[in-house]
Amino acid sequence: MSSQNSDFGKLISLNLESLSFDSFGRNPGNDIVCVAPVRTIVRREEEIVLIRRVRKVEEIDASPACPVNTIQIGSYKLTVYANAGLQNSEDTITDRKEFVRTLWNNGKLPYIANDQDKPIKVKLDIKGKWNYGPNEFNALVGSEGNQSMTSKETAEGDMLFTEPEIRPAMLVAFKIENQGGEFKYKPVAYGEQLKREITLQPGERLYFINNDQPGYYKDNDKELTVEWTIVS
Repeated sequence: MSSQNSDFGKLISLNLESLSFDSFGRNPGNDIVCVAPVRTIVRREEEIVLIRRVRKVEEIDASPACPVNTIQIGSYKLTVYANAGLQNSEDTITDRKEFVRTLWNNGKLPYIANDQDKPIKVKLDIKGKWNYGPNEFNALVGSEGNQSMTSKETAEGDMLFTEPEIRPAMLVAFKIENQGGEFKYKPVAYGEQLKREITLQPGERLYFINNDQPGYYKDNDKELTVEWTIVS
């Protein structure tokens, strides 16, 4: 892990008992600060001195340097493109499962990952507008999706997520299972559900995509920004 202006590895003269996050200058919008007391044995001539030091880790991935029983503090964001980041030549797969598997294999699905060894809860804040095609599909909508086209798309039944409550152009948070050669994907949250706290188990990932018809993503426009925070 690379970190600029980090105090990791330095001995700092501080009163640890009165230490708080405000003891360090930082940008709460971008930094994660993990403050953890660490006891280090240092041999100084004939005596052994027990020293406490403080780790301060900045930037995004604090997990390699922070003990697992500390809480990482910070907010993050990712971008979900309406066209799933596809080029024209890539948008030819019409089978739903194969479409998701291809995006997954090619690293084109934005996601939130729990890299800790305990469950975490995340809270989402979604901003922006997008559409799911030209002509009658081009109304710019938020994560709630295109209400006016719901009846038409439900009747045709060719969207990526066919559940009647999942509208076209709706932002869908979903999970992927790929065990024993069997690939599955299932929705976790959409619409108003995205305003709730979502729990991720250790090693789990939460993926995001625009709900459209596989094979017709390339003509979608704009993107949504998902800001997320670990709340516990």
